[in-house]
Amino acid sequence: MRARSVVGLLCFLTVGCGGMADPDVETSSSALKKRPGRDRCAVRPPSAADQEAIERDLSASTAQAKATAGVITVPVHFHVVITSEGVGDVSSLIPAQMEVLNAAYASAGFQFQLVSQEVVTNDAWYFSVLGSAEEQDMKASLRQGGANALNFYTTAGDIYLGWATFPKWYQPLGFYDGVVVWWASLPGTGLKIPVDPELEPDGLIEYDLGDTGTHEVGHWLGLYHTFEGACNKNGDRIDDTPAEFEPQFFCVERDSCTGKKFPGSDPIHNFMDYVDDACMDQFTGDQHERMRKQWDIYRARG
Repeated sequence: MRARSVVGLLCFLTVGCGGMADPDVETSSSALKKRPGRDRCAVRPPSAADQEAIERDLSASTAQAKATAGVITVPVHFHVVITSEGVGDVSSLIPAQMEVLNAAYASAGFQFQLVSQEVVTNDAWYFSVLGSAEEQDMKASLRQGGANALNFYTTAGDIYLGWATFPKWYQPLGFYDGVVVWWASLPGTGLKIPVDPELEPDGLIEYDLGDTGTHEVGHWLGLYHTFEGACNKNGDRIDDTPAEFEPQFFCVERDSCTGKKFPGSDPIHNFMDYVDDACMDQFTGDQHERMRKQWDIYRARG
């Protein structure tokens, strides 16, 4: 039952998204611009039916004036999965990652509290592919807590920097809930890629500041990518993020959806776009509200 359910879910969860190359892969700037070796994020939105169900739930929540007041504390269970040779042990970087999450989400009224951490040696889990039996086994074996608990896994990351599940999916697939990131994306690993300054003004793509975690937790709290739906009136379902035709990888201002219907330039500094960690630094007020509402609906009961 679990295997069939996860396969169905992953029809909506996984997609190849542009991003970055492994540090040991020689990548030209032109190749990076087109299709890097390692993808930024594997998350795609829920099915159209689930999206509409989410909107109905949010509308009902608004009508009932249901909202959690004050700061929301999220318990975090951190699982560092390493190889039998010890590759991937970033346990010393967990405090730094927690600091990054708390700084990013403070304005939204979320705080993350580390309640457990572990280092697990398992080659199969470390090299597990998104949606694979090995990944499912890892989560079924290690996951702790209820809907309100953030389970944060570090692995080799498949071909991605990270992926996450949406709050709406917790009820049918609670054991699979959580965030997975490539261990090299944690703050302090030194994951920086030199690129042509004509593409990236500072000449570096930096993914070692911990904001892969921030981005994936945004999905875990219910946010879509800022470029969702391209130049579409629904888009990411956020009114105060201007429409964006496609992800932006470089810290260069851009206006990809033009005309009176699409005011404002692309939200490239938003945590839910694809720029590098050094460039993304904000959520909007409407994103704050959407995360808190979905917390109330899908996660607050624990």
